[in-house]
This record gives sequence, structure tokens and C-alpha cells, in this order.
Amino acid sequence: MNDSVTSYAQHPYRTLARKECDTARMAAIARLHGLNAALPSASRVLEIGCGSGGNIIPLAERYPQSTFVGIDAEEAHIAEARRETGLLGITNVEWVCADLRRYNPGRGEWDYVLAHGVYSWVSADVQARLLALCRSALSAEGVALVSFNVLPGWRQRGAVRDIMRVGARLAGGLDGAERLQSALALLKLVGSVRKSASDSYGSYIRESVSRLSASDPSYLIHEFLADYNEPELFADFMQSAAREGLQFLSEAKISMMSADDLGPDVASVLRQLEGDIVAQEQVLDLCRNRAFRETMLCHDGLTLTRGLKAAVFESLTFRTTLRPQGAVEGGQAFTDLVSGRALTVPSGAAADVLAGLAGSGPFGATPGGLLGRIGAAAPQKVSHADVTSALVSLWRAGFVEAVCDGTPASSSAFAKALSIARLQAERALPATSFRHEALPVSAVERELLCAADGSFGRAGSVAAASKATGCALEQADAAYERLAQLGYFCAGSSERGG
Repeated sequence: MNDSVTSYAQHPYRTLARKECDTARMAAIARLHGLNAALPSASRVLEIGCGSGGNIIPLAERYPQSTFVGIDAEEAHIAEARRETGLLGITNVEWVCADLRRYNPGRGEWDYVLAHGVYSWVSADVQARLLALCRSALSAEGVALVSFNVLPGWRQRGAVRDIMRVGARLAGGLDGAERLQSALALLKLVGSVRKSASDSYGSYIRESVSRLSASDPSYLIHEFLADYNEPELFADFMQSAAREGLQFLSEAKISMMSADDLGPDVASVLRQLEGDIVAQEQVLDLCRNRAFRETMLCHDGLTLTRGLKAAVFESLTFRTTLRPQGAVEGGQAFTDLVSGRALTVPSGAAADVLAGLAGSGPFGATPGGLLGRIGAAAPQKVSHADVTSALVSLWRAGFVEAVCDGTPASSSAFAKALSIARLQAERALPATSFRHEALPVSAVERELLCAADGSFGRAGSVAAASKATGCALEQADAAYERLAQLGYFCAGSSERGG
């Protein structure tokens, strides 16, 4: 672990919120698999490899009655995390600088353990310790999330890593910027000499050059130049987890567990493997050429249910970033607020459900509330069974998220963002929403977020942002609406008051 520590000391890694680590999402997935997962608003959360705290500080702010601990081996990361929480006045997080191999967080005390960006990037003994710690730290029905690079998808990226590590050595010195520059230069050279249109290797290298040139330098240094980055087959990872008393619960991205888009032959193979979820997941990885996983684990003695329980389903909240754009031939057009991706959904229950969720705002609705909204608009069109079936299909396809305890409390109609989001906006960084997503924001959106401390309504915020940036009121108002729809303001604060 010392090499990794040295690397991070020289080149600190910026830590941001990852929506897959949102305990509201994790709780919903766990409950849908039969676990009585703790409510995020009253839970204990441990993050291993917390970096500068950007992933759990927003959670701590959202859930002030919950307890959070972040551990990292690099003192600079922990020092920055302490500065941030001190500046923001967040008191329910403890920061620990420690070597994972010698850290004891307490047995059975933690409802959620997060380990993003750690497992593949440490030595084998630290990997074993991480899994053992998950087993010992988790409460009886606690859930751990461990991300890691997987084969076969990372095999090609490994070739890029090999080239870049050789290129970094050619720089001779220890300066990270020089090593990275030399690494990318060699990668470009290899791509330039493999020019044949039929040369798949050269095509992949050139595509990698284009993609990586726009990436964050700290990401490139730690992903492609660090001493450790060992991908493995999912089945091998699960063998290691099983040795430590852990079993596969679910993938954090539910849509990756679906084979609906892979055709009848894959579906047939998966049916033959019914009852062996690890084997099924391994086949899916091979078919998708998957390179990265965010896998949820729990104690191996627990009995899980793979079929959805109606009572649990009805208790959850569902939300979507898709917004309707109008009717098209045979269906309804939608656009994703985050990616800008366009989607056409055939007329029917699925389109009605997506439109209903969009109308419910950024924090969504329960199935019962959604049925009421759809029924009020078209009472003859959709039944409770139609809504439930469509929600399940959309959730499994990744168009809809399920959350538990995921709607922020609001005491005012005035615009109020997370304090960490306001700080990030001031620093021109990606800002974190109440939906635990860190997204880039425009100059106008930054002004709106900086002012969103609960003192101004929509009209006042828009006027101030328009004056500060010189943009038209209409442009500032559209930016406000986008932020509101993305969940940057507490529920109730998208009103058009002054």
C-alpha cells in the first residue's frame, strides 16, 4: 500500500459524489432483494478510500441524524476533508487517516460500507483485508458497495496502460505532469504508426488518445500509471468475497443485470444457469465486454429474494431524469436532462409512467402517487397493474431509479442547495445535487447555486444571476429550471416567488 500512498500524496485525486453510492439507492435495491436495510436518514456509513470526502460529505449534509466515517491512507486527503467539513459546519463525519491493514472500524456496526476506486488499485493483501473488513464491519443486514475493474472489458485498456507506463518511464523523473505528458506522447506515437483501416489495434489506440486527452490528469495518473491496477473476472472476485463470508446482492446499476437487449440465445443460456446468479452475471460480462463493476455485497448467511415484493415496491419512491418533448408518430419523445440523449417510447403505460414521473419533479413519486397523477390526467387509460408492470420494466432498463428515504426536507419555498454544492460552484467544480450526482454547471448555474442559501425565491435568484453574468432573464430562468429539475434545490423551492 505504500506505493499507492506515495502516488496519492504526490498527485491528490479529486473525489466527487457517485450516484451509485447514494445510500437511498442502495437501501431501495437491498429492500427489493429482501433485506431490511437501514433507512439512510438513520444509518451508519463507512467509506473506505474516502479521498477528500466529496462522496460522503453530501450524504452527511442530507442526513444529519446519520453517522459517517471516512478512512484514507493519505494524510493530505484527510486534511482536506477535515477542512471542508469544518468550513461547511458539518459535524456528523469523522475522518481517519490509517492503513487499511491496521484499521478496525468496529464489528457489526455499519449499515453501509462504500469502497469505490480502491479494490483494483491496491495489492492482493489489501484486497483481502478490504473484503474481510466489509464482512466484519457490516451490521446484520448491512450492504457493502465495492467497485473494481473487470475482464474481459479491461483487457484492451490494459494495452493502453502498458504503453503509457513505458512512456512514463521514458520521462526519467518523478514529476507527475512530465510522466503523464511522456505517456500520452508514446500512446499517440503508437496510434500514428498503426494507420491501416483494417488495424483494429491502431484504431483502438487512436480512439483512446482522443478519449484520454480530455480526461482529468489525476484520473489518468492513478488509472494508467499507478503501480497497481489489476482487473479480474467477476467470478474470481466473487470467489474472494465468498472466502470472506460475503455474497452477491446486486449490481448498483440494475440495468447491467438485464439481458433484454442481448437476444434469445443469451436468454436461453441464462435460463440454464438459473439459480447461479454469479455464473449468470459472468456470462453477461462476457457478452457486454464489461470493464467496470460497482457490486453490492452482503453477509452470506442471508436469504435473498430475486423476485420483487409488492409491499416493498409500493413503499419506494421512483424518479427519472427523462422529460417529455411531445408526441411523435407511434409514441412519446423524451430527452434526458443529464446526457441530452433522445428517446422515443411507444404509446402505452411506459410512456404514461415516464410522463407522470417527469411531472412529479426531480424527487419522483411512489407508485400510488404516480397512479393518482396519471389517473387524474386520463382516468380510463391505465390501471394499478399497468403502472406497476411499467415501473418494473423501466427500473430494470435503467430509465427509472428507485430510492428509499430519498426526498430532501424543505422548510421554505426559497431556493436552497446543499452547502457543499454552493462551495463547489464557487470553485467552478462539478456541483452535487440532492440526488447525489456531481454534474458540470454553467456560469449562470454557478451564480444561481452560490446564491441558493434559502434567502431568495426563484425571481430574486434569476434576477441576481442575470445581473451578475449579463445574460437575459429568460436564459437565467431556464438555468434555474434546469437546476430545479436536476434536484439541486430542496423540494418546494422551484416556486416562482420573489
